[in-house]
Order: sequence, then C-alpha cells, then structure tokens
Amino acid sequence: MINFKELNGIPLIISPNLGKPQFISIAKENLGSINNFEVELLVIAYIEQDNNQMFEFFKNNIKLQPILKMNSTIKKGERGDFIDGNIIEVTAAPLISMFDENLILNYDIESPRENLVYENIFQDRRKFFILKVKFSLNNELKKLISIKRNLLFDLIQQVKLNEDFDNKLSNSKDNKKRTIYRINYHSIVLTLQNWEDFTIVHATDLHIAKRNDEILGVILKNYNNKLITNLIRLIRTIINIKRHLSKRSKKNEPIEKRFINPNNNLRLFIKQMNELYENNLIDFIILTGDLIDFCYCSDNIVESDEFELHNTNWGIFYNIILN
Repeated sequence: MINFKELNGIPLIISPNLGKPQFISIAKENLGSINNFEVELLVIAYIEQDNNQMFEFFKNNIKLQPILKMNSTIKKGERGDFIDGNIIEVTAAPLISMFDENLILNYDIESPRENLVYENIFQDRRKFFILKVKFSLNNELKKLISIKRNLLFDLIQQVKLNEDFDNKLSNSKDNKKRTIYRINYHSIVLTLQNWEDFTIVHATDLHIAKRNDEILGVILKNYNNKLITNLIRLIRTIINIKRHLSKRSKKNEPIEKRFINPNNNLRLFIKQMNELYENNLIDFIILTGDLIDFCYCSDNIVESDEFELHNTNWGIFYNIILN
C-alpha cells in the first residue's frame, strides 16, 4: 500500500509486482556458470526529476529477498538475506497507450501506461524511468534453483525518510533517521523453465469482499429471528426441490457447512496451488474476471480523495493473497 503523504517527493518502483512478476529463464546447463542476473524496473517519478537523480536516489536502495521454502507449519514462505542491487543503466521511458499494438504483442515490456498518468493514480508523479539493475547469484541460491526449478524474490525499495530528496520531503523531527521498506512481493522469478512445455492454472471471478467473512456470523447471530428463520426455510425448500429434480438425496447440513464464502475459496485455492508449486506441478497462475465485488467496502464508504487500499475490497484481496 502506498502512503502518498509519507512518501511525498519519493520516486516509486511500481513494476514488476505481485500482479505481473518478471520471469527470468536460465538454461539448466548454464546455471553453474551464472553468477549474476539483471532485471528491469519501472519507476514513476516527478517531471523535474532526471536520470542522474534517479541513479543517486536508488543507488544502494534496491534489494531482492529470496523466498527459500514454504514453512509447513504456518504455510508461509521463509525468506533469506537481502541481495543488494547495482544499477547499470537509467533511461527515461515514454508513455505508451494501453491500446498500442506493440504493447499488446510484447507484454513482457515494462512500459508505462498513459492512463495511469491521466487518471492521476500516482498523484503528482507523471514521469517514468526504466532502471536496469544487476544482482549476484550465489551457490546456495543456484542449488535451490536446480532442485526447485523456480526461485521467487521479493523486490524491496529502501526509502530513507530523513533525506530531503529534491526539497520535496519534509525534514521534520518525526522523519529523522526513519527508514522504511516498500515491498513488491513475489516480483522476480528465476526459472529453469524453457516455456516449451508448461502448466497454467486459470481462476476467474473470485468476488472477494469484506462482507463475505461477516455474513455467516450475522446469520447465525439472528438465526432465531422470525424473518431469518423464514428465509432459511425458503432456501431449504428451494434446495430440496433442486435435489429432487436432480434425483440427489442428501441430508440437510448445518448452515455453516452449506454457506459458501468466496474468500475461503480463495484461501483454499492458494493452499492447493502452493502445494502444486512446491512439487513443480505448475508454472504460474492467471486470475481474471471480477476479482473483487465493489471496490469500496460497504461499511466504509469514503470520499474519493480519501481513497486508501485498506478502505477497499482490494485490501481484503491483497491480504488474503499474502497471508
């Protein structure tokens, strides 16, 4: 989540990211001789900021953190030490229309989309840069890749808030000696996959929403309420008719077992996909359609200028993906 007030004046790495990771393929026979690899990062900055400023600002402030393995107890990835990045090149990136044929045919290009600027997604940031960054690859990580075939990394932007970058950032006492880390989770993938034979899992229309985790509690709390009771009877009648027509016989289950929570479906899906990934049975997942219901949570409508991720169902989706 981007805190624009806190990061005023700071250029931001926006891609690759959780939604569009960068895959870097390595031939298995070459793995032993490769000691480093390069990535391309897309940065959004201010109009008056130039290439040299980008180099100085991001120097020593870009890191990767490998996800070494899945912790079977907590079902989360265990991460290794930071790997510092060395900037090779900084270039300005022209705006490209999201309908541009070249962009559509070359989706791997880390190119800026003009609609992000026109819709003021990043507030006053309206200029894009591409950073080429080199990272080292040690023997421990190469061994992991040879075993797992894939290795994921979080991309980390270190921001020192006590630095007055381009005179935009306040030097108040609250900001002194503060360092924060902006993390683009699961953004870089080193893989032995040659993409001649691969497996995709496609999930669509997840309909994630805050209320999905709350509805059952409300129903059970008011289970004896006459209106709720009549509604449940009606639902049971409809279910029984459908079962009769389909010649299915099944005892009525408690409502908590019959209630379908799309959020829990995603949680179960993630668990299953992690197991497949750990066994090298899938290469990547595509999520499409209505990933969430309404953008704003129904109990937290705010003005557009107060829009923050935590006020929305995107925040619920984000937290489920990462937890």
